Order: sequence, then structure tokens, then C-alpha cells
Amino acid sequence: MSNLITLSINQIQDLQLLRDQGDYPGAYNYLRDIVQARVPADGRDPSYDNFDALQNRLDSAAKINGNTGDFSSEYVRGATEKISQLYGKPLSEAEVQVASDSQMAKIKLETFRLRATE
Repeated sequence: MSNLITLSINQIQDLQLLRDQGDYPGAYNYLRDIVQARVPADGRDPSYDNFDALQNRLDSAAKINGNTGDFSSEYVRGATEKISQLYGKPLSEAEVQVASDSQMAKIKLETFRLRATE
């Protein structure tokens, strides 16, 4: 699924700027919007499921990182806090946010197998 999209040099620069500014939900949404624009209109297209799954994952990641209060955000954050308590290393909401931010900050563009195009 990771090689579904190819980004232009400008898109890579825009994504890097969002990450550099610490706008991790914005970075996830930026990628989601690019993927969303490429989802085949015909659900029978062989790549439809991959594009759809990727856009949904990016959307959820933006919501979780942005602490939007929707189901996926509350579920993941709540589960993370509960598991940390069970392991005797409780995490505060602020620590969960730092961990969430670090995930996007660690992502290398190569992880997406993005190839810049002119």
C-alpha cells in the first residue's frame, strides 16, 4: 500500500514544512487529501480498497494526533493511558501527546516510498 502515491517536489516540500512547524494533524490531512483525490471512482477498481484504507488510516491518525475527541481519538488515547497504567508506567495526557507527535516526526518520507516528480 505504501507505493500508491507519488508526490511532486512541491508536495514533499509542503509536507516537510507542516512537519517542521509541528502541525502533525495537518501533515496527516495533507497526505489524506492527496490520497483521497486519487481514490478510483469505481469501487471495482483493483486499487480502490488500498486507496480507501490508506485515506482512512491517515484520517484517523490526524484525529488521534489532533486530539479531536472523536471515537478513534478517544479510543486510542484512552487505551494508551490504560495500558500504561497496567504496566506501572502511567502516562499523562501531555505525555500521550508527545508520544503521538513523535510518531509523525519520526516518519521519513522514504517510509511512504514517495518519489518526487517534476
